[in-house]
Amino acid sequence: MSLITFVKISKISNLSDARYSAGMGVNQIGICANPSDKNYIDPELAKDIIQWISGPEIVLECTGFSNWESIGEKYSYSHVQIPISDYPLFNGKEIKLILEIAIEEVNQLIPSIMDDNRIEYFYVISTKKENTVEKYRDVLLSKSQNFPLVIGFGISPENILELVNSTDIYGIALDGKNELKPGLADYDHLADVLELLEE
Repeated sequence: MSLITFVKISKISNLSDARYSAGMGVNQIGICANPSDKNYIDPELAKDIIQWISGPEIVLECTGFSNWESIGEKYSYSHVQIPISDYPLFNGKEIKLILEIAIEEVNQLIPSIMDDNRIEYFYVISTKKENTVEKYRDVLLSKSQNFPLVIGFGISPENILELVNSTDIYGIALDGKNELKPGLADYDHLADVLELLEE
């Protein structure tokens, strides 16, 4: 199965979401490595999840804390996701990077940052619940022509195809959810969008 655009599922916390996402052909799944975050999963659970799936790359989500090296060595991953403000801390480190940036700051991106071939894309979030992709459509139209943007907010079944077909965005990101109980999960929040993206 393949999708018409790049898809990352963030904040994966259980095997059910991970297996469903892999089966739908997503490109990456994200695992939160910040112990103070409500979506945190410890290295042992992460290992258990990863060994049961194949296909997606594993992103170590390191937003909200700075001692990622002491944590990161305990996980298996292909990319590290960090706030763009932490980018200078990674000078000289041979690690594939995903830079998290607020939509309100996307206009401040400058072309020279793309000289760093460690950067795969910019993970665009919103700091305000009321923000919509429609509100920032002109920004996305303009900036997606020069920067690989993965949109991580405001995605819905109603806007996904228009967004993908009318802009040059690199892809989208959706969030996983906690299981209803062990082994029982509701995939509607993922399926409603992913099924529209099937080729």
